[in-house]
Amino acid sequence: MRFTCQRRLSISMALILGACTLPAQLPNTRTAMSAADLHIKTESSIVVSDSWWTLYNEPQLDALVNEALQANPKLEILLENVHAARAMEGLETGGLKPSIGVDVNSQRDRFSEFYIYPPPYGGSVFWNSTAAIGAGWSPDLFGLQRAKVNAAAKQAVSLEYRYRSAKTVLVSGLVIQLLELDNVEQSKQLVKSSMQLLDDKINLMKKRERAGLDNTSTLIELDSARQGWSVRFNELESAEQKLRHGIAIMLGRNPNDAATINIKLNDRLMPSLPTELSADLLLRRADLKAARAQIESNEFKKQASKAAFYPIINLTALAGYQSLSLQHFLTAPARTLGFGPDISLPLYDAGRLNFAYLASHSELNLAIAEYNETVLNALKDVADDIHDLKKLEAQVNLTDAQLKDAEQLLNQYRHREAQGLISHMPVLDAQMAFNRAQWEALSAKTQLAQQKVSLLVALGGPPESLLHSHPEVVP
Repeated sequence: MRFTCQRRLSISMALILGACTLPAQLPNTRTAMSAADLHIKTESSIVVSDSWWTLYNEPQLDALVNEALQANPKLEILLENVHAARAMEGLETGGLKPSIGVDVNSQRDRFSEFYIYPPPYGGSVFWNSTAAIGAGWSPDLFGLQRAKVNAAAKQAVSLEYRYRSAKTVLVSGLVIQLLELDNVEQSKQLVKSSMQLLDDKINLMKKRERAGLDNTSTLIELDSARQGWSVRFNELESAEQKLRHGIAIMLGRNPNDAATINIKLNDRLMPSLPTELSADLLLRRADLKAARAQIESNEFKKQASKAAFYPIINLTALAGYQSLSLQHFLTAPARTLGFGPDISLPLYDAGRLNFAYLASHSELNLAIAEYNETVLNALKDVADDIHDLKKLEAQVNLTDAQLKDAEQLLNQYRHREAQGLISHMPVLDAQMAFNRAQWEALSAKTQLAQQKVSLLVALGGPPESLLHSHPEVVP
């Protein structure tokens, strides 16, 4: 008899599996790019501190960075996405474990005279009471729930890396803005100095004109130049206000609450940056890690959509009491007990499972294509930044040399004026030339400092750990 029951069960399972909908044959997925595909070297090229901005040795900057990391709204949004993804991972993980529940119900019912209950129950009113403890568990024979858990875990990892990438971009953006703000403030001082020099030249030229030593055309030219510097000063004032507004927003403040921020940063303590591409890029950048984790998540989603074609088996059991009388409720004769398997299998679904399987295949290909695009854009960012860094280093050397020459010339003119060999006019001209050289040197140094930060971000920033430990794949 036992052999006959097992045989019947085996035959039934074979018939069920033979009748189920089968997954469609799909083309091969795309291939994610590797360092070998891109022909880039694989040795290490850079080490960056977790708190790289502290290398500027500026306490006020440290405080602003901490404030931005705590209060920036974009980071808060991304962080909540991480928490939601972790909650979804926990929800899916619960599907691998048994569930136990208690159900207690008691209500007064009138039973139909034409239902399954014969007289005297049919047509009469009784207390219908039930109390039961139920348990259920799915052995997940075909890996549907495990694939869902792994997909959710990798999705959470992807979102955590996006959060980290946003932190790196935020801090670097704040530093770049502060460098620009310092540049604007120093430029304003140079413009004020140049305007004062022009005023001195205009006054001197007026005296020369009254003495018949010069003509009006020179005064017109000087006045036009003075107006040009005035326009430049107004542009710098406007740029400063916009920079302060942007910095305030990064800090999660009112746009007008950054008026007192004044920081001078020295980038000479920044670490040496590489001058060629390295496969470190593929291992460090958080946006690439996020894209890679998204691929892995979509691979598990595809596995889940394939496992959905196969039977879902749930093992259930219950024990409790049932009675149509409160007097006999919770007595030994009212005990009830049950257990057994619950098997569900799609036989015909108008192609929905196959369409879901096809969609998961396309989503996986899309994630791989987006990863490849991110890799290429990352390589372009690094290549461009390295090129610009070399160019700006040469530009700084050139402007420093020009500034030194202008300063020597100014000192020579001042010395000759003190000896009575020349008038004050050439000294004013030399001072104007020195101001222009200072302007160009300041601009070049600011761009170089900003470029170093930009390259550091392109290389991936610091090797910051995730908020949570990297989840192991459920076997």
